[in-house]
Amino acid sequence: MVGTCRKEDIGKVGICKLCGKEFTIGRPCDGRTFIYCCSCSRIVNSKYRNFLTEKEKDLRLKYFKLFCYPNFHPNPDYALAYTRDWRRRNPYQKYIQKARGVERYNEETLEFAENQHSRWGSDEIEYLKEKSKSKTAREIAFDLGRTYSAIIGKASLENIPLMTEDKKHGRLVTGGDR
Repeated sequence: MVGTCRKEDIGKVGICKLCGKEFTIGRPCDGRTFIYCCSCSRIVNSKYRNFLTEKEKDLRLKYFKLFCYPNFHPNPDYALAYTRDWRRRNPYQKYIQKARGVERYNEETLEFAENQHSRWGSDEIEYLKEKSKSKTAREIAFDLGRTYSAIIGKASLENIPLMTEDKKHGRLVTGGDR
């Protein structure tokens, strides 16, 4: 889990707050945890919650009820409603945020752009088509020595759908107004 344990606690036996089993306390870099046993920690931090067994899902739900849900609003639709209201009140803010992201990514790739202002080769276009499903536009820009804006522009001209940062990291993106 996040944080660190005291030096004097390393190697001692602790009791898991979720399942009640005994476990050896250690640092996360040692492959151990200091709040939950290794199995509970793996379940709680699992990104692949759809592949958990029913017992593991119940344990994860127990953790969220104890430690996460009390910090959220009791109505689960509140966050979605709040997001919709915010979009209604700030119609152009999402475009401004997107433009800031494009600017930031373009500045990052600008100093590494060796092929800036040069013609696109067929091998570069093929690479863009191949890697568009597995890499983000920023990663492709570093690989090809181009700027972020050049990759975005060429992909739109060639009708190549690119992976976004959110999709790559598994974040939920609500998209446009609903």
